[in-house]
Order: sequence, then structure tokens, then C-alpha cells
Amino acid sequence: MKYDTLRDFGGSTSVNAKHYEIDYTRGILYVDGIVLAPGIRVLQVAYTGGMGATTDAFRTAYPDLAEAVDMQIAFWWESRSRLGQQSVTGPDGSITLQAPLSHLPALAEAIKTHRRKIW
Repeated sequence: MKYDTLRDFGGSTSVNAKHYEIDYTRGILYVDGIVLAPGIRVLQVAYTGGMGATTDAFRTAYPDLAEAVDMQIAFWWESRSRLGQQSVTGPDGSITLQAPLSHLPALAEAIKTHRRKIW
């Protein structure tokens, strides 16, 4: 975060991270330890988001999501020859596919858990 009443936002206008906190779930910026003069566009807040810089970092941070994605990919791979079909008959019997291209319940739940909150 940068604070500059002149709106130049040079390097010396950076605010130490110990003086502010951002509540992303509610969209609130809490400032403590510095006095902010009122003004229009005197704060510059940048957010760099992402879930992981590497695959290993992603798997470490979100093991449930990584496992659910693996299961989904395996499901689609196994279903690759019958995508779009509503029923499949094989030597062991037949099955009916309710939604052949939908997400598996495990992936849907993992996505719901990590969905970005909109305020």
C-alpha cells in the first residue's frame, strides 16, 4: 500500500505492512499507527493474487483441491470414449450417466470451500 497526498506514489510513499491490514472477505482496509489526511485518491493499494507459484506450492497449500482436481481429470480420462452419452452398456452391465461433463461432488465441494468471497 502507498499513501501520498500529492498522488505521485513514489518509492518513499510505501506504508509498512505492520501499519495496515486488509480484510478481503469484507473489503475493509484497517490502518493503525499512521495518520491519514483526508483526500481523494491518496491511497494506492495493489493486490497480487494467485493460488501457487508452482505446482508443488499449490499442492502444499491446497491439498484437498489438488486431490479433487486429480480425481476429476481421471474421471474425464476414463470417460473420454463416452462423453456426451447418457448410458453405457458393457460386459458387466450398464450404467446411466446423469451429467457426463459435470464436476464430481468432491471437486464441487473443494471449489466451494476455496471460492473467492464477494463483498
